[in-house]
Amino acid sequence: MKVIKTLLAIGVMTASFAPHAEVGLNFHRDLSPIIVNGEGMGYALFSNSEHTLDNGTNQIVFRMSRLIENGGERDKFNSDAFVLSFDAEDIDLRLEPVMRVLRGSDGIEFNRNPKVALVDEAGNHIKFTIDTLPAGKALIRDYEKDLVNYNKVNGIATEQAELAVVQAVAATEAAPVVKVVTVNTGEVGPVSMIQYWMEKATPVENDKFMTWAFENRALDSVKPIEGSQALNMLGYWYSEAKVDERKKILAWLISQ
Repeated sequence: MKVIKTLLAIGVMTASFAPHAEVGLNFHRDLSPIIVNGEGMGYALFSNSEHTLDNGTNQIVFRMSRLIENGGERDKFNSDAFVLSFDAEDIDLRLEPVMRVLRGSDGIEFNRNPKVALVDEAGNHIKFTIDTLPAGKALIRDYEKDLVNYNKVNGIATEQAELAVVQAVAATEAAPVVKVVTVNTGEVGPVSMIQYWMEKATPVENDKFMTWAFENRALDSVKPIEGSQALNMLGYWYSEAKVDERKKILAWLISQ
């Protein structure tokens, strides 16, 4: 929705809005979008929780990510991935949890029964369907391929699913595409390099790094992390970070 800013004129305040031509979707801070209408969200230093979608049927994949209490310690909880589909036109919506996830037992319950609500600006609930996104057989999870398989198995035909199938087929017939991430030379440092290498790493490697970072958050000398080049570089830059930089990194990881 394109909003015209409020105009002030001689003591009179008025607000006018242009007609809706799309659907606005905002995610609660504890809910992380993974795929929005076939487009993988990846990782960014400042996560974008607001998205503009086309009118009609929309499909997203999300999970809950937050710190929880676990045996007196604070651990990062990443829920299963869920597929949510809904129909909407000319409206602004918000996806939010309707249950408190504070402990490990709450996380287990959320995975079993993800209680979320899709509401408009007036608090009205919008109907949707939700299901767990089954993981594929690959060692490293590819959420986009998992969604393509899910849609195929369930007979869900979407433009995004069809495009993803074409891209998946093309990928098997061509050389791998290297994802290029640009980092401004004037901003090179632990925070920006963590962002850079999380873009290079797989979702599984990113989860491993996040768990490792929180386990070593209070240590002056962090334990080494072993794995791929991306994991090694993530560990290196985290160990090089100063106290204030680590706080920024950890705050960002919590928001993922």
